[in-house]
Amino acid sequence: MSEQEVKSEGVKPPVLDRRIGDFLELVYDKTDDVTALPQGISFVADEMRIGQIHVAFNGEDILLKEFTPYKKYDTRLLNEPDYEFVHSVVNENDTMIQFWKLDSDVVWDDSDRRNMDDMARFLLLYLGRTKYLYEAKMAAAHDELTGLVNLTGFTQTLSSLMEQGIAQKYTVLYMSAYKFKLISQKYGYDIGNQAMIQIADKLKTMTGEMSSDQVVARLVNDNFAVIVRTSNLEKYLEMLSDVELDLSMNREIIKQRIAFIVGVYHIKESDKNVQMPLEYAMAAYSISKQGEQSNVVYFNEEIHNHFLKEKDIEARMQDALDAGEFVVYYQPKINLDDFCISGAEALVRWNDNGEIIPPMEFIPLFERNGFICNVDFFVLNSVCQAIRKWLDEGLDVVPISVNFSKVHLANENFANEIVQMVKKYRVPTKYIEVEFTESANMEDTTLLTQAVDILKSYGIASSMDDFGTGSSSLSLLTSLPVDVLKIDKSLLEADAVSERERVIVSNIVRMVQDLDINVIMEGVETVEQVNFLKQINCNLVQGFLFDRPLPKEEFEERLQRVKYANPGAQ
Repeated sequence: MSEQEVKSEGVKPPVLDRRIGDFLELVYDKTDDVTALPQGISFVADEMRIGQIHVAFNGEDILLKEFTPYKKYDTRLLNEPDYEFVHSVVNENDTMIQFWKLDSDVVWDDSDRRNMDDMARFLLLYLGRTKYLYEAKMAAAHDELTGLVNLTGFTQTLSSLMEQGIAQKYTVLYMSAYKFKLISQKYGYDIGNQAMIQIADKLKTMTGEMSSDQVVARLVNDNFAVIVRTSNLEKYLEMLSDVELDLSMNREIIKQRIAFIVGVYHIKESDKNVQMPLEYAMAAYSISKQGEQSNVVYFNEEIHNHFLKEKDIEARMQDALDAGEFVVYYQPKINLDDFCISGAEALVRWNDNGEIIPPMEFIPLFERNGFICNVDFFVLNSVCQAIRKWLDEGLDVVPISVNFSKVHLANENFANEIVQMVKKYRVPTKYIEVEFTESANMEDTTLLTQAVDILKSYGIASSMDDFGTGSSSLSLLTSLPVDVLKIDKSLLEADAVSERERVIVSNIVRMVQDLDINVIMEGVETVEQVNFLKQINCNLVQGFLFDRPLPKEEFEERLQRVKYANPGAQ
């Protein structure tokens, strides 16, 4: 009889006149898996009149501390039998396998015991495979650093609640530790990991102590998702407001308080899609994150409409890019020494059937979903094409700056990709400048510095945008070799330049120029601002006083006119 027939039909060996190990060799194909093995073991256990096979783990648990892979009937319901009714095999890993006789009439001889030893060997093989599969399943559903469940584990829990019909008793939270990245930046990567583990432990304790059916998951970086009983929500949010870490550094304990930005969604009975509660909580979180301090935002109808609008944008964004709906505008930069155009910033706009969608409606979304990378390179490609055209037509070209999001830092090769695109259009590198927002600098100074160095080696200038809106701008200037610094318009109000603003801006300009970095003031809208900036030798500006962002054709005309009127002379 063939091996396959033995596996599929469970054919009995010729009574028991040979080693059971030979039979189990047929059941278990060493090159295959062990799924047929329990059935084969059950078959020979019946033949040997074994009542029960019991496995106990003295060391690390596999699935449970003990379990019963085979039962003729549950002998454990009877009184504990004498040892003569049990045959035990103990593995070197302290795994004990016991074979219990079906009844007192069963007589086992040496041959039976050898067969049971064979069965034990194959059972250990099966258990090893089971442990491997269990650990692989656990790894797939858990975060390696913290031990918390990951998105897969979180989704499995939520799916189970929905299947039980009790999900509406729970609330989903999506949250991040407010300014957590500053810990890693201030104290180093190892302390950052230490902090993350402590946060995870505290969240796990808080969540589990309130109710064992609640779960907290680490999704990515410092972002967490929580399933909490709605009846516990108020208390849980209160606990989130008082989390303190004890970080060990150089034999000293550093106390660090952690606050959370939280989006909240109450699961409804009508919710059937397991993905949506977390997405709704994330939508509320994105509103919360726009605030100036950590807070809690509940998902509501307004957020729902905003969420649907974003989903519509996401559904159309690739087709819109392919169809040429994204267009590039150019906002001139002016030198106050002669009021001539000295450069421009390329800005993307979305022309949706003649209606211009404001950038703030899609840029933050593209930042979150990563599509901004496609858009940034589209803008660079358009700029390179335009510069090549202007040069071929004999126009006096000025440097054009192109914005690149912090999201690009995940691609270690993106600086080289910029260089390759510039080379593709044979654009002299002096006409291209890459702008990084200050928030990008905060994310990972090392990666950003590497990118700036690569660009500089090819003659491509780089600038730091929105200077003055972050929390550690000055320290970044000591390590980031940018060529240009753009001062954020929030540091210089348009209505009237206060004495405090004069002191701050004039000192920033002097300090940055001492570092041999060019300075440009953005958001210039009044003559008073122009006069003040000239006084402190900040002679590069950009703003509505001179020009709004211009479509390509209008910007080409501006390149030919070159000079602006002096607004102070009017």
